[in-house]
Amino acid sequence: EHVLVYHNDPTGLVGLLEALGECREVSFIAYNFEPPPDAATRLPNVTFKRPDVEGFLADLAAARAVIATAGYTLTSEALWLGKPLLVLPNGGIFEQTLNAIMLEREGLGEAVMKGMPSAARIREFLDRARPRGRAEVVQCGNAAAADCIERVLGEIRR
Repeated sequence: EHVLVYHNDPTGLVGLLEALGECREVSFIAYNFEPPPDAATRLPNVTFKRPDVEGFLADLAAARAVIATAGYTLTSEALWLGKPLLVLPNGGIFEQTLNAIMLEREGLGEAVMKGMPSAARIREFLDRARPRGRAEVVQCGNAAAADCIERVLGEIRR
């Protein structure tokens, strides 16, 4: 029943840990954050973990939701696993901004485009968060993909 929290650049996340700490009723596992010296007393509901692929994947698979940056890899993994997503795109990185916009537009997740989410915003997200079925994967192979690209290019050239 934990929420996985990941950020690839913990600088500039002023306020996020404080918001997590205010949500005492929720257990968070935070990756890529330096725990503050008083974390045990101020953030007892936040478990800080160092990067570890196996542990991270196990925590992701068991998470009830994910709060993370809007990078392609983790977003794709969370969608594949049907995890509710709240994304915090890295400022100034177009890919992350686009991913966040598309997630919201397609109804696949929620985004905080500016600043950090408050404790109230995190609670609202978790109140709405419902697991979805795993994403459908279309495996068409390289030949089918190349045919599709050639077909589209042929239509554009006309």
